[in-house]
Amino acid sequence: MKKRLLAAMGTMALAALLIGGGTFALFTDTAANEGNTFASGTLTIEDITNGGGSAAIELDNLAPGDHTSGQIDTYAEVQAAGEGEIGPNKLCWILPIPCDDPDPEPPSDATHEPGEITIVNDGSLDAWVQLSDIATDGVLFDGDNPIALGVDEDAVLLKSGEERTFTVHWSFPLEAGNEYQGEDGIADFHFEAVQADNNTNDEGDGPNSWNEDAS
Repeated sequence: MKKRLLAAMGTMALAALLIGGGTFALFTDTAANEGNTFASGTLTIEDITNGGGSAAIELDNLAPGDHTSGQIDTYAEVQAAGEGEIGPNKLCWILPIPCDDPDPEPPSDATHEPGEITIVNDGSLDAWVQLSDIATDGVLFDGDNPIALGVDEDAVLLKSGEERTFTVHWSFPLEAGNEYQGEDGIADFHFEAVQADNNTNDEGDGPNSWNEDAS
């Protein structure tokens, strides 16, 4: 009897040892999701005017009073005598009608068709695009009565692969004198683009910022 009791106690002690301080081997495994990639999109616009980025306007033999019949009511820096520069969203006909005219009438006797500049978004991101500057050089864009220039589009949203044609209007003031005879000039229209994703204002009609630093 004593021996059985001792044997039973030994068995219990061994079991307690295994439970309390023994070592177990458990089956385990892990899984990994690898190779996740992140790539930034591209924002690229290109001038494809006339199919290959050629000049939108090539005119000669101009006379004072020649003009198109467009309205400048968006971002346009107009070099016009007595009118100065016209900034964004200011209503003004390109002909020499005072910019503060409360109800200007559109001219109907245009002597020339307007020019057209086509910009394509060939990047992978949607973009806001606008005319940013008109750089001019030459006598016809200097002096007291230079040719006035403008583009009739404000900021436009171009989705990837889309294109937009901007209409160029101009006027050679009737007041231009003999100092402009036989002269010429060159105009460069510069456009800028900024991403539309995460950068469109609450009204949906333009970007929050045109600047690279989002300021």
